[in-house]
Amino acid sequence: MPNTQAAIAATIAYLICAYLWRQPNPVFAAVSCYLALGFSRNRQPRRVLEIGVGVSFGVLIGELAARAIGFGWWQLLLILLVTPLLARMMDRSDLMTFQSAINAMVVAALAALATQHDLPHSSVGRWVDSLTGALVGLVAAVVFPTSITTRPRRYTSTAMHRLGEALEAMGKGLSRGDAELVSAAQGYLDEARRQLTDGQAAQSSAADIAALNPRLRGERRELAELDRLLEIAGRLQIALQMLVRQARGVVGEIGPNPRGGELVSDSAQAMRHLASSVGHWNKPVRARREALDIAHQLAPLEVARSNDWRTTSLVSLLRAVVVDLLQLTGLSLHQARAALADAPTRERSLELGLEDASGLWGTETFPAIRTSDATSPQGGAGDQPASGSR
Repeated sequence: MPNTQAAIAATIAYLICAYLWRQPNPVFAAVSCYLALGFSRNRQPRRVLEIGVGVSFGVLIGELAARAIGFGWWQLLLILLVTPLLARMMDRSDLMTFQSAINAMVVAALAALATQHDLPHSSVGRWVDSLTGALVGLVAAVVFPTSITTRPRRYTSTAMHRLGEALEAMGKGLSRGDAELVSAAQGYLDEARRQLTDGQAAQSSAADIAALNPRLRGERRELAELDRLLEIAGRLQIALQMLVRQARGVVGEIGPNPRGGELVSDSAQAMRHLASSVGHWNKPVRARREALDIAHQLAPLEVARSNDWRTTSLVSLLRAVVVDLLQLTGLSLHQARAALADAPTRERSLELGLEDASGLWGTETFPAIRTSDATSPQGGAGDQPASGSR
């Protein structure tokens, strides 16, 4: 699909120059447009413009250089020394600098060859062609996309599925005392990181296009939510890497930890439901209720029931994971922390600290944490989950 779009746009640029500008054989219009669009689906307008302007600037310098000083070994050296410096003065982009130098060299050689063989050519014709191709490429990058949220949403959902699989592997490993099974979670985390990286690139490209295309501006709220999800999921992926390391230590030194494994497996289930909700772009009602339930059970002293520092650290890390999970369901950081067992009474409200909550998945349709459920700052014995106890 990207290649088809680039091919169509390059042909349009060629036709514009050939029939509107009356340029003979305007191949550089197609070259500039095709290079600017490339094969990537993540066409950021700025990147497209940098490549297109770089090509056009290089073509202009090459034509002027060939006209003024001809072309030979020392002219080639001069062109490759001066053109990148001039391009750098215009923009710091490496892409623009590279394209300027390469195209200046090629066009200078072609212009000199045409002069030697007394072939007809315009001193600035190729530059006009190239600039037209760059502008057509920019318009195509903004106009061609019809649904800019599909790809970043798919990457986000897939990354969440991988995070859920990592949690599931850790949960089983903790319950069985199997260090190899715990270590298997790292493979899922690595794949999640790749999906998140691709998702961030797709989201950034989509946001740039939405800012320029009035037809797509209605999707900016969804893109903002995807940006929020990708950021929190990236933080969660790092937290899970720490959890894997700690879980391996617990299994290796203490053995099976059924209670910890159960809570991690429950978190995996909530993550899978969240991934499904994001994939279908539905409010994650079930995932949030499950995450709230887990949060209410994560009182460190009760879960650990041991003075061992590794088990206590494991529970602390799992609390951080659940906070991230709750934020992924739409809660703010304040709300997510307030959901944890033994949170201070003054924080036990879902109606406070909404600054970084989801702009789409509000809290009005979800169960609140009642102030009457709050515990004292010292303990979590009376804590009850927001959606029923286990």
